[in-house]
Amino acid sequence: MKNKYHGLACLVLLGLSFAGMLGYGLYLAGGLTGSIHVSGPVPIADIKIPDENTLAYMNFLTPHLKDLGRPGRNDADADLRLFGFSRPSSTEASLLPETDTVSPRREEIAFSYALTLCFSSSKKSFCVIDGKLYQPGGLLPDGGKILKIENDRVFISKQNKKEWLYPLSKRNSSSEKSEETI
Repeated sequence: MKNKYHGLACLVLLGLSFAGMLGYGLYLAGGLTGSIHVSGPVPIADIKIPDENTLAYMNFLTPHLKDLGRPGRNDADADLRLFGFSRPSSTEASLLPETDTVSPRREEIAFSYALTLCFSSSKKSFCVIDGKLYQPGGLLPDGGKILKIENDRVFISKQNKKEWLYPLSKRNSSSEKSEETI
């Protein structure tokens, strides 16, 4: 056989081998009848569309979703009646017993802040207290001043008293540790 026919011979042998594999595959597939099962599509469940009043109420509430996503930017007071807390009204507050006015006591300065985040770097420092963002030197609503912010605490001055404020998660873990040691 001449060299010019070698390519043609290779193509013929390749075609015969592919034909043989295809025939053998069809032969084996004929023996598998009934074992392959393709299930039909899943039926779609009925979805009931709300009535017009419900859709109108949903459209009314849609603009308020931003307030839910960013509660710190909303200045409205939280309604805690769901949790059993109720504020005394002005008439109820006047009925409460007054403190002893004869012996003047020095009021204790309360640092009742909720520190949720503090971040400090060489250039800038930030902290989130009671849901609002502050920088060093920032004034708190009750007259407190932020003196220093570190990564795990904030130094606050209020009425000539200074105190470190720790994040809520650290306070909870430190109180749990002290209870365990008792």
